[in-house]
Amino acid sequence: GINANVSLLADGSLTINSNTTIGADVTFESRNGDVNLNAAVDSDATARALNLTAANGTVYTGNLGKTAALGGLDVNAAKAVLGGDIDTANANVDFSGTRNVVLDTDIKIDTTDGAPNSVHNGGNIIFARATTAPGAGDILNTLYGPHILTLDTGARSSAGSESTIYFDNVTELTGLTDRKSTRLNSSHTD
Repeated sequence: GINANVSLLADGSLTINSNTTIGADVTFESRNGDVNLNAAVDSDATARALNLTAANGTVYTGNLGKTAALGGLDVNAAKAVLGGDIDTANANVDFSGTRNVVLDTDIKIDTTDGAPNSVHNGGNIIFARATTAPGAGDILNTLYGPHILTLDTGARSSAGSESTIYFDNVTELTGLTDRKSTRLNSSHTD
């Protein structure tokens, strides 16, 4: 496992081939290549934040936080290919720094406390790119893949505030609603 608050930085591609437990907040970053998580990444007994950055490449994921939920996930890349489910412990999952998100299989993103049909509020799920002034840059963002995407941010409790699923400035949702039995699911309730 990785037990220090570290950033693993590579000039080329960075690859993790073994299941990994993080015991502190961790960043995996490639300056000019890809970040390949070919195995599961989980927190230890405390939810830990995971930051994945491949500004000029692709982030490939397997299951993230499935055994022990993460304390948040932030992905910044030209493209992210999701190959496994994502679970956080009432923490955000943020793809706002990623141009294209591709589903490589059916995916569930769950930001609740891990309890089935949770009445607790989970974290936000963000597919939106930050807006810029007109003419200041391209805000194109796509979410696609012929697979089922299930999003769970929990239910608002009487004392809690709402979680939100953001699709602002996503200019294309492809394959999620129009192929075979695929569909976009949101289990967020008010």
